[in-house]
Amino acid sequence: MRNTFNRQDLAELEGLLEVKLERMFAWQNELTGVNNELIAAQTRPERTQARVSANRAREQAVSGPCCASLRAGLRRPGRGGSGPKGRVCRKAMIC
Repeated sequence: MRNTFNRQDLAELEGLLEVKLERMFAWQNELTGVNNELIAAQTRPERTQARVSANRAREQAVSGPCCASLRAGLRRPGRGGSGPKGRVCRKAMIC
């Protein structure tokens, strides 16, 4: 290999070096892109789970116990309202 390079002049060798460097940088950029995609694919389930948990907590905070009891078919004890056992919670009506 040394004999091959000894026969070439400096301008040719610099040209070969430039081509090799360009190819190496292209491969490095490709590798960086693939690595970024791999990291994104690995963390996607974690981010999805975090969103699901946050949405559940938000739903519970917005709904409150009043809405939960309405969904379960329970009535608040009290006078009047929509049945013999009590009235419907007003907050639950907006849920």
